[in-house]
Amino acid sequence: MWIAIGTVNLADEIVSRTQCHPTVLKSHENFAYYTAWTFSAALLIDLLKSIPPLFLEFLQRTFMQWILLIILLAGGGMLTYVGHPGSDLVYNQAAGLEVPGSDCSEFE
Repeated sequence: MWIAIGTVNLADEIVSRTQCHPTVLKSHENFAYYTAWTFSAALLIDLLKSIPPLFLEFLQRTFMQWILLIILLAGGGMLTYVGHPGSDLVYNQAAGLEVPGSDCSEFE
């Protein structure tokens, strides 16, 4: 997830100059960060679950599994939502795409 955000940041300069509706781009960017942080938190909790039982009692481990499930469901919802403004950018605003001229002379 963080690699995808890094590569998008490299193209941000090009894409942001061509957008007619920049709030869609900002919404897409913000929710991408929220999604990345959510899944990073889930990874951290999953790593904490693997600590030997000496440090975590069974009840705490079960509680952490429920918290992990909630975080992963929230992350999945955010990942689904972040695709909506992303597809709007590509299909409605041609973000990052080379749009041919009206005579299509670029393809001859």
